[in-house]
Amino acid sequence: MPADRAVARTRHPRHRRRGEARLPAAVATLVAIALYLALPEQLLVAPRFVVPALEFLLLVPLIAINPRRVTRQTRLSRVLSLSLVGVIGLTNLGHWGCSSTTW
Repeated sequence: MPADRAVARTRHPRHRRRGEARLPAAVATLVAIALYLALPEQLLVAPRFVVPALEFLLLVPLIAINPRRVTRQTRLSRVLSLSLVGVIGLTNLGHWGCSSTTW
């Protein structure tokens, strides 16, 4: 392999991936929590504060693991991320089921 090609394959610090920013995902999750709290009573899947509390409890450790950027991913962070997405998805699906029966 030519020397210039070997040098091109090495990564320099400025070329390292910086990771995904945490702020947009955290803000979107907080907006989802606020929207759930604003729903009318007949559209709630569970008591008003149960789902937002669960979402918040899943969000806090994710922010603690990677406060600014998602630069490392552990098994715990992967499980927490998928659980948070699942909870938000299931509650949205539950709202869809409740709203479609009221038409």
